[in-house]
Amino acid sequence: MPQSSPRDTFAFPLAAALWAVAGSFAASLVNTGITLGRYMGDSAMPDVLRDLLPGLVGQSLLGAALMAVLVFVVATRRQRRAPERIGHGHGAAAATGLLAAFGAWVAVSLVSALAYSFIPALQSPIGFAVVGVAMSLLHVAVAALGASVGAALVLKPGTTPMPATPSRHAWAGAAIFGTVLAFGIDLVSGALPGLLHDTLGSGMFATAQWSPLLALLVGANVALGYAWRRRRAETTLAWSGDAWAALAVLPITLVLGAGIGVLGVALAYLMGDGGLPALMLAGTVVLLLAGIAFGALGALAGLLRTRREARPR
Repeated sequence: MPQSSPRDTFAFPLAAALWAVAGSFAASLVNTGITLGRYMGDSAMPDVLRDLLPGLVGQSLLGAALMAVLVFVVATRRQRRAPERIGHGHGAAAATGLLAAFGAWVAVSLVSALAYSFIPALQSPIGFAVVGVAMSLLHVAVAALGASVGAALVLKPGTTPMPATPSRHAWAGAAIFGTVLAFGIDLVSGALPGLLHDTLGSGMFATAQWSPLLALLVGANVALGYAWRRRRAETTLAWSGDAWAALAVLPITLVLGAGIGVLGVALAYLMGDGGLPALMLAGTVVLLLAGIAFGALGALAGLLRTRREARPR
């Protein structure tokens, strides 16, 4: 197989993904400005910043990662249909990424605003959870449609791009695996506190703001272990299998994360009388165990993925 080059099959999808990240961050900045503008001059502004910023930052990072991977996959599929037409056109890459990012942002903003305006029942913890999940899925759907339309708008004739190496293809598969896993973790961990608000109380509901950052951290950790095994495949594997592998691992990841959380709380309780050094030691131990456990889970998923594809059919 020819060696990878700057003008391989990933050149156009990667450029489109970078434009999508730029558009996603721009939309996030506008959202943050609008949100903070509502409380500007309010005496409770410091409390608002403390409560809102973690969620806003986390959603921006997770949204950018999800947008980049989604646009990359859609652009790759579009290019595969006509590899000699979508060469390295900058206009096509910009249209692909920006239409996905801004189209999804506008659609989700309008639908959520209309939902909250005309359905008062949604202005509750359970309503927030339901709308949050629905808006996340709508965000993905509109972004995929925008990316597909954008990739079809501007076609630049050129030479057929060279195939990417299996190694780069494997890294893309690991990125898809980690992003799908992080998205699933965020959907579940962000919605559960709202759905269980009456049982767990408002304190648990407030922790949902950390869901995107936690999902990104765990997804990246598991994806690193997955990539270690995934890159050993000598041939390119379908990325759809990586997405399905992430969904299969999601329940185990949630259970493992819950177990590690319980362990952390138990250690903090046992060392509560030891002061700050003891708590820092307990936190370090829990983080090390979590890193090893999630990395091992990813490696196991990668091993099963490559072995399953290697079986004779």
